[in-house]
Amino acid sequence: AVTIGSNCCLSQGSYILTGNHDYSKSTFDLMVKPVVMEDGAWLGAKAVLCPGVKMNSHSVLAVGSVATSDLEENTIYQGVPAVKVRERV
Repeated sequence: AVTIGSNCCLSQGSYILTGNHDYSKSTFDLMVKPVVMEDGAWLGAKAVLCPGVKMNSHSVLAVGSVATSDLEENTIYQGVPAVKVRERV
């Protein structure tokens, strides 16, 4: 499931992923987890939001970054994997 709040921005080429496969099993089972973008969240160009990740209110995932864990509200994240770089003012 994908939940997108009000006034969110999904920039060009960004990805929202809700599924992955369990490489440790010979059956390569599908694993599905929900993704949430709360109000005002911004998913940058070519950024990737991984399964099970929540972008809290007004968080930003910078261009080309990969979010593998939840993003704090009013905070900017960057890198692979994404790390907190500064507060969003």
